[in-house]
Amino acid sequence: MPRRSSAPRSPRPSARTPTRSRSAAPDALAIVATLFGTATSLGLNGLQLNSGLNYLTGLQKSNEVAVVIIVIVTALFLVSATSGVERGIQFLANLGSVATIVFFCFFLFLGGATVLVISQGIETIGAYVIQVLPMSLQTGVGNVQWMANWTIFYWAWWISWAPFVGMFVARISRGRTIREFILGVVAAPTVSASSGSPSWAAPGSICSRAVRPTCWGRSPLRNCRCSPRWTRCRCR
Repeated sequence: MPRRSSAPRSPRPSARTPTRSRSAAPDALAIVATLFGTATSLGLNGLQLNSGLNYLTGLQKSNEVAVVIIVIVTALFLVSATSGVERGIQFLANLGSVATIVFFCFFLFLGGATVLVISQGIETIGAYVIQVLPMSLQTGVGNVQWMANWTIFYWAWWISWAPFVGMFVARISRGRTIREFILGVVAAPTVSASSGSPSWAAPGSICSRAVRPTCWGRSPLRNCRCSPRWTRCRCR
C-alpha cells in the first residue's frame, strides 16, 4: 500500500480501481493542510524565539528578526527532512528527548523547587481529569473571541498536522506490534508531557504570581528576580 493520504481509498483486489482524480484529491488536501500547519508552526516558533532572545540578550523584537529566525529554522528543517528518517529526524528526536530529560532533572532536583514541582504537577493532572469533559463541551457562548483565538485556532493547527503525522507514525511503526504502537505513540508522550511540563511551568507560574502587576508594567521581565526557592520575587 502506498504511503499517501489516499492509501485508505486504495482498492482491494476484488474492487474496481478508483479514478485518478478521486485518488489525487486526498493527497492534494493533505499537502495543503501540512503546508498551513508548517507555516503556522514556523511563525509561532519565530515569534517565541525572538521573545526569548529579547529576554536573554536584549535583542530587539521586530518582524525582521522573526523573519531571519524563521529562515534559519526552515533551512535546518529542510536539511533534516532531506537527510531521511534514520539520520536527521532521528537525531533531532533523540536530541529533543535528551534535552527534555536534562531540563526535567534540573528543575526537579537542582532548581530548588522539588516539592513545588511535584505538588503542582499532581494538582494539574487532577484538574485536567476533572475539567476535561466540561471544557470539551464549551461552545464559546458569551466569549466567542477567546474561543476563536485559542480553542478553534489550536484545533485547526493540530488537525492540519494530522495527515503528515499519521503517515510518519505509520512509517516508523512498521513491523511493530499493536502493544508497542500504543506504548510508543500514546502512553510514552502522555507520561512525558504530564511529568515534564510541570517541572518548568511550576516555578515560572509561582514567580509570576509573586510579582505585582504594577511591577510587571513598569519593569522589563529581565529585571525581575526570584529567590532560589521560588518563594518570592522582586523587581528593580
